Parts: sequence; C-alpha cells; structure tokens
Amino acid sequence: CFADTKAAAEEFNSVREDLGNSLLVTSATIDKVSDVIANINDKICNYHTLCGSPTIGTGVSINEGHGYEIAFGAFDGGTSTCEQNLQQMARFRGLGEYHIYLGQRTSFLPQTKEQVLDQLVAKQINDTSASIGYDLNGMPAIDTFTNVWASCLAESNKSLASFRNRTIELLE
Repeated sequence: CFADTKAAAEEFNSVREDLGNSLLVTSATIDKVSDVIANINDKICNYHTLCGSPTIGTGVSINEGHGYEIAFGAFDGGTSTCEQNLQQMARFRGLGEYHIYLGQRTSFLPQTKEQVLDQLVAKQINDTSASIGYDLNGMPAIDTFTNVWASCLAESNKSLASFRNRTIELLE
C-alpha cells in the first residue's frame, strides 16, 4: 500500500492488519521498523502487507521475489509531487497489478521562476532563506540561491497544479 500522507498509510494499515502481520512505515514508526527496513529484502516475507508513506519513498529497494503481487495506492498531491509518488511505488520491484486512487488537485501556485520571484517581492516567504534585496536604483537584486530555489519551487508547483493529469502522464 502506497500513500502520500501518513494518515492514508495508517488507514491502509488499519484495514490490512486484520488479514495478518502488517508493516507500517511512516515518520512515526520509522524508529521502530528501522532494523526491518535496513534488511528489507530478507524480512519482507515476514509481513502480509507493507503500508508506506513518503517515508519509504527513497533509499529502500525491495527486490523481486518478495511474493507480493498487488499494489494499492492513494495519492492526492497533499504532501508529495507526482514524481515523488511514482518513486515511492518504484521502490517495490516486480509487482504485477496496481490499483491507484488519484485525487483531483488543482492550484494556482506560481509555476515559473519569474512568478515565484514576483511573489517573493510582494510578500516575503518565511520558510526559506530566499530573499530579494534591492540595488541602488531600486531594482530587485536576486542572489544565486534565490534563483535556484525559485526554479525548484516552480517545478514542484507545476507537478502539484495538475496532479492527477501529470501522474497519469508519468504512469503511461
């Protein structure tokens, strides 16, 4: 089971726990299951179900031969981009069947570097060290970090803005 939120992974897990031993991997359980994750290919066969949040999206590869056949997913673009969700699913090799729910999310986030920078000029964004100063002529002076940050944020926003369509496009 794959999910882009901890809550959805926990919900999957609560449904699947009744069927047997289930492994839940979220930010809240990672310390408890870190020894399993470190040796996942040796230990995955001990579990009837694996339910993962974005916590299992990188750094873990589950090789073929694990005995699992079907994947279930719930992605609504609330915390992860399309690309991050597909990366999470790709961690589990050799699955034959996928059942994926995709939320319909649209947004009006800035989707170009210029739009991000314009927004930063209008209102400082507090969760980043990106900032814009002004030169002697009153024109915006943008440092390298802020330019890179704005480009990355714009790309992430593009993914979230058309979440459902972008995910389908990537899956195809």
